Amino acid sequence: MGAHLGATVVAVEPVYASAVHLHAGATAGDVSEKITILLHAVTREPTQVKLKYKNGNLGGTSVVDVTPQEAESIRSSRPHDVVTSITLDSLAPFINTSVVIVKLDSEGRECEAVLGGHDLLTARFTPYIFMEWTVLANNRHKFNAPCRPHHLREMVQWLSSHGYHAHISKSGAPLNPDKVDTWRAGDIYWRHSTALPLHPSAS
Repeated sequence: MGAHLGATVVAVEPVYASAVHLHAGATAGDVSEKITILLHAVTREPTQVKLKYKNGNLGGTSVVDVTPQEAESIRSSRPHDVVTSITLDSLAPFINTSVVIVKLDSEGRECEAVLGGHDLLTARFTPYIFMEWTVLANNRHKFNAPCRPHHLREMVQWLSSHGYHAHISKSGAPLNPDKVDTWRAGDIYWRHSTALPLHPSAS
């Protein structure tokens, strides 16, 4: 959609099959020259991760940290099941625009992406950051969750201190940053204070 509107798109996709479909769709839609596809995951720090598939839902694939030895073992038999993760900041060389819109859907690692993207988000005007919230919120209290409650609070504090306000995507209803533990939403977006509201009633 962004490419059809004339935007330059950088898509980070760790699942090989999904990246192939994305490339095919871009080619069929005659926008392949507008889209750069990177076969990686996005985390707070660069590392090796393995894919954890969800039955019947390729889009629900998540990534799990592994040691270099585990990564090499998996790669020897299933080369597409291990990828190198990158940070949001490392995307800067692929972006030649002064305005950036970010969409995050990383099955519970969205806060990691934001926390690893401070330089990019401050170097270029980013009016809106869209993210899936359900998986992030539902998994935050699990022992091995990549985004625990304190990580969420860290993300919210950083975004709030840099002029961002959270809203429920469907309704535009504002979310109180001091009550992040009570947020109930499928998807949310962060709007910079200088950006236009996406809903008439949103402030």
